[in-house]
Amino acid sequence: MEIRLVDQANKYIPEPGNTKRDSYRFGLMKKAVFEESERLYGKDVCWLTKKESMGLVVSHIYASAEALRNYDNDTAYDPNNALLLLPGNPDQFFDKCKMTFD
Repeated sequence: MEIRLVDQANKYIPEPGNTKRDSYRFGLMKKAVFEESERLYGKDVCWLTKKESMGLVVSHIYASAEALRNYDNDTAYDPNNALLLLPGNPDQFFDKCKMTFD
């Protein structure tokens, strides 16, 4: 028998969830984000600067560690919860909440 808590699991399990990433699910999310860049721009570009780069990173809008801590795996690996950004200033500013989007 297996029991799974989906909705409001953090109400019933007081300890924070494990924040270690599932590399398989993260890989699927990352692939979807890069495919969206290809579909929208015809290449892999930073969604902020529109510059093409080989070293782009997937940056979460709602932090994946926070989602995992709250037992929200769907949000942690949702491609709609991610942006494709250049490493360095664009990614760091976004991660530190120094910029927002309308």
